[in-house]
Amino acid sequence: IKRANDMGLTEKAYILAGVTPMKNVGMARYMQKRVPGIEVPEEWIDRLKGVDKKNVADEGIKIGALFQPLRCALTGQPGGPDLFEIIGLLGREEALARVTGAAAGVLAAD
Repeated sequence: IKRANDMGLTEKAYILAGVTPMKNVGMARYMQKRVPGIEVPEEWIDRLKGVDKKNVADEGIKIGALFQPLRCALTGQPGGPDLFEIIGLLGREEALARVTGAAAGVLAAD
């Protein structure tokens, strides 16, 4: 996010960090090196390297699996309106603050 802030992208678009599946090692490397604000840990790339190509998608978290936890972070409820409507209604700053707060709570509980 820091790189995206430095480039002024956070003022031009909503950024939902961490919500994309890695389809292969090449995609992970490209995103790691070329996409502002994306951080792909080497451990993830190493993990993808050891998986048969037809099973790579099964190795990562599918995007749909993130919707309910994200909705819980934003609203405190497991269900409700469309996730993107919620984000639009809350606005970028409030949505980011809620997701950051929820992530901090999860990390503190670890």
